[in-house]
Amino acid sequence: MFAYCLNNPVNLIDFMGTCPHDGKFYTSGNFEGKHEYNPSCNLCKAHGSYSLIGKDGKEYTFYNASYEMDLIDFIAGWETLSLTRNKDGTIGFGYTIFSNDKLLYDITGSYNPSNITERQAYMLLMATVQKHEIALYSKYSSDILGMTLHQKNAVLDYSYNVGNAKPIITNLRKMDDYTAWTSTGISGRDKNGNLVVMSGLVKRRKADYNIFAYGIYDSAH
Repeated sequence: MFAYCLNNPVNLIDFMGTCPHDGKFYTSGNFEGKHEYNPSCNLCKAHGSYSLIGKDGKEYTFYNASYEMDLIDFIAGWETLSLTRNKDGTIGFGYTIFSNDKLLYDITGSYNPSNITERQAYMLLMATVQKHEIALYSKYSSDILGMTLHQKNAVLDYSYNVGNAKPIITNLRKMDDYTAWTSTGISGRDKNGNLVVMSGLVKRRKADYNIFAYGIYDSAH
């Protein structure tokens, strides 16, 4: 009866009976012996929610469709949408065009599009966020597995905005949360090429902190 959740209906939640599909398990840590969340698998996300109960007795939500869309809308609110290719080789919500990019081709029908639709821009954004999520679980699983979904989403926005999550993960390991968020990822180059603190990045890091600490997704700036 409970084959769809490996005969574990308490710890494995699957409303549509599609997962877990690959039978992979965590081999250590708080979720040892339980089915491994796979951020690159669409089947794992098809039913809109994925949660596990850890050895500490707490329920951890790895994925929730509504909160993921909150993150997508948050990022879209901070990024500038361009439906035509920019001089710097980006398009959509800052998606960088590379040669022979299969993802870009699959979504837009071109390896080098001059124009895209808003829907395609959102698809590229969501695919890019998923790539960053896969990288987080690959490189910083011990940190991410101890976070709430909102905390993970804050780190995902940082990774999307800055390019990688290492600085914020490092800060969170050794600082209080507010200091960690407001002391990294805030610098950029001015028109003269000098590295300076950017007011827009300071505001975005504070917005990331509000997601991390309170689950508030506010892209007003």
